[in-house]
Amino acid sequence: MSEANSKKATSANKLNEQDINFNRHEKINVEAYELANARDFTNGNEIEDWLEAEKIVDTQLLK
Repeated sequence: MSEANSKKATSANKLNEQDINFNRHEKINVEAYELANARDFTNGNEIEDWLEAEKIVDTQLLK
């Protein structure tokens, strides 16, 4: 593979990784919102909601 092709492949991989991370973040955001909604948005649980949402989304992504 030429150096130019190698750089293009590396660039494409980085873009794909950024898309995956963005999609994961968006899914976590939605899931955390749903968790907060389920508890009527009471204050003080935002971090717990986010961490639980990360677990849920990561489990879904690994399937």
